[in-house]
Amino acid sequence: MPSVLPYRCHVRCKAGLSYGWGHLVRSSTLAAHLRARPDTWKVSYAVEGEPESRAFLDGRGWADAPVLAPNDDVEPGLLDVDPPDLVIIDMLDPSPDFLASYRRMGCKVLVFSDTAIPHADADLIICPNAEDVWAETRNERMIGGLGFVIVSDELISAGRAREPEPLRGRRLFVNMGGSVSSRVFANTVAVLEHLAAFGFEGVFLLGYDRDFEIDEALRRRLQPFALVDGTDDIAQFLATSDLALTAAGYMRFELAAAGVPAVLVSLVDHQHRFGGMFMEEGISDYGGSILDCDPVALAKRVVALADDAATRTRFSKAGRRLVDGRALERISAAAEGLIRGDSVLTC
Repeated sequence: MPSVLPYRCHVRCKAGLSYGWGHLVRSSTLAAHLRARPDTWKVSYAVEGEPESRAFLDGRGWADAPVLAPNDDVEPGLLDVDPPDLVIIDMLDPSPDFLASYRRMGCKVLVFSDTAIPHADADLIICPNAEDVWAETRNERMIGGLGFVIVSDELISAGRAREPEPLRGRRLFVNMGGSVSSRVFANTVAVLEHLAAFGFEGVFLLGYDRDFEIDEALRRRLQPFALVDGTDDIAQFLATSDLALTAAGYMRFELAAAGVPAVLVSLVDHQHRFGGMFMEEGISDYGGSILDCDPVALAKRVVALADDAATRTRFSKAGRRLVDGRALERISAAAEGLIRGDSVLTC
């Protein structure tokens, strides 16, 4: 039998330079939402990843959350003494043994799966990135679709207040994920150097983790673009941007919620599919992989969107329609129902 209120929930995710940071952003947003309801939830949190995760967690109020070394087992001493009612896993590739270890403790297991993997040892699988799941795979173990895309209230508010630049947009927001490799950075810089010649300015958000150093000479060379290290407050930058050039990871949903038209690029194979889907649906443009891009061609793509006010307005409206901002309510209701033994089909 589950415990009485408050329900005990443990959130576990993974983040890092080679893994990405979208899981960390999403799971910490959900954990904070649950923690804000202390009469219903008692929440703990842990991240598997590099030490750079520490700064992000501290900024989000999780100073007590441990950062675990890669491939650590289930948190020692945390779960076996007083196992939670529910464990939420937000990782790209949790192994069957990893999930089963929580089940053996008597925990309910909720897994986020962006690629709709039917994990046998999960009690509930949420697939927010699989846009077609809502219609095709809504059953007792798997729910998903765009209604489960988590974005912050600040981004939703930014979208509602957005007034697109009526003529040429030149204020650009750039982000290639929460962790940036030297190759991705070099290719992005090459694009920005071309855009600077067209009068663009803006911010290149570098994230929390990278494998290179930036000297002052490079910062001066890119002076129209401010290079900003890790920050969790992207709403402030999106509110003053006309358009964006970003990776087609979870950021594409945050841009949509804020109503910022974008040229998306891919960093990994599955983002190619996501970027193409957004282009087909008329939500953004897609410029292919940043890893082997032609900087001139990609810059021209950004210029074309900036000079096309009608398309930017259409992208902005389509994005705001896409994300309604109620995912946290739906997921918390599904989590409570899972603990109580209710049908998830009612959430």
